[in-house]
Amino acid sequence: MPRWPLAPLTALALDRPRPTTAPKPGAPKSEAPKSDPPTTAATKSTSSESGSPKSGAPRSGAPRSSAPKSDSPKPDAPKTTATTTGKADAPKSDPPKAETPKASATTAKADPPKPGPAKAVAKVDAPTAAPPPPTAPYIPPPPPPPVTAWRYWVFDTCETPSLDAMAIWKRASPYNAVGIYIGGPMRGCPNPTLDNPDWVHAVVAMGWKLLPVYIGPQAPCTDFHVRLSYDLSVATDQGIQAADDAINHALTAGLQPGAPIYADVEHYFGDTPCNHVVRAYLSGWTRRLHDRGFVAGLYGNFNSAVTAEAAHAAEFKPVVDAIWVAWWTGNGGMTGSPGVPDSAWAYDQRVHQYLANYTETWGGVTMLIDINAVDGPVAP
Repeated sequence: MPRWPLAPLTALALDRPRPTTAPKPGAPKSEAPKSDPPTTAATKSTSSESGSPKSGAPRSGAPRSSAPKSDSPKPDAPKTTATTTGKADAPKSDPPKAETPKASATTAKADPPKPGPAKAVAKVDAPTAAPPPPTAPYIPPPPPPPVTAWRYWVFDTCETPSLDAMAIWKRASPYNAVGIYIGGPMRGCPNPTLDNPDWVHAVVAMGWKLLPVYIGPQAPCTDFHVRLSYDLSVATDQGIQAADDAINHALTAGLQPGAPIYADVEHYFGDTPCNHVVRAYLSGWTRRLHDRGFVAGLYGNFNSAVTAEAAHAAEFKPVVDAIWVAWWTGNGGMTGSPGVPDSAWAYDQRVHQYLANYTETWGGVTMLIDINAVDGPVAP
């Protein structure tokens, strides 16, 4: 009994609060220059740029403790005293004008002086803080390929199960879709229940999804008794004929246009000519299924038929709509298949058969099955 993989946990990103910048000490006392004449404002801007706030009291003559003050000790003393006295008397006489320039000097010490040029510089710098809106509409990149977010658990078995078995497994098992072999000269089991639509209609009513499979002629480099021709034009015609036969069987079984049909191309050890034949066969298969309103799929081994079709896709040639990869890894991941880029058949276009010939019992009913994970087209 397999262990079902759990959906991967998503790491949560925690937003940490940003530290709040505390105001520097002594900021309230820097109101001294409010009522000063323009010469005092220039002295104030010099003190703010020189980093003198550590004194905490600009009134004590912090700006004038620099080199210019030491050059004229006595002559400037009366002026300094008078200015200091004026600064002490003025704060309450002109509060409106004093507060407005001081607020801008306190909040942005690196800004130019408070007169008109300061406002002009602020207007120039403002747009650089946030980039202007784009002139052209933003086109997002395509979504990433699916990784483990499949939609269905699927089993397939050679002979179509009875309706009683399907009802029990629908209640007791984790599966919600089933692969059915609708026809083809290489089909191993007769599946007489698919000779009319009753079985399909009944299981669909139970809630099952279906993956129809058609087993037609096989690669010419194999020992199967029904094989493709090495002539590429003939192989293309064989694909068209196989598609017509598959559609007829699908309609007989109760499937409708819009359903997928997967061409089963069994594993082969082939060279380049053999791969080219398989590609020609799948081209005819795909074209005819599309002409008649069905979805073209391919079931094949990860290093033979699927790899050959992936090479076709790399050349921008028409390829099947979905792939069903036989790659028995023991887990149902959708990517990482050798020879198949993750970017190919990336958008709800993959089925992965990851276990084969596996016996399972659900609700007292035992079946020999292959196990698949599906993020691709199903019917209905």
